[in-house]
Amino acid sequence: MGPVCESSDKFSNQKSFSQIKEGDYVGLANVGAYGMSLSSNYNTRPTIAEIMVNGSKHRVIRKRQSLENLVNN
Repeated sequence: MGPVCESSDKFSNQKSFSQIKEGDYVGLANVGAYGMSLSSNYNTRPTIAEIMVNGSKHRVIRKRQSLENLVNN
């Protein structure tokens, strides 16, 4: 389930994941409104950070929107 209060907001009902522990990376592709291009500030949710991954390297290409920025715009 995603972070907003919608019961139909799910990434998957049928996918099993191996044990995930602190420090692990989890990538979910094709997640629609969870990416910046289709996101909204519905339910006072700031836009997410976006990370580019290339092999074992990663970097932030868009910072998460701050709550201050959200309420001031």
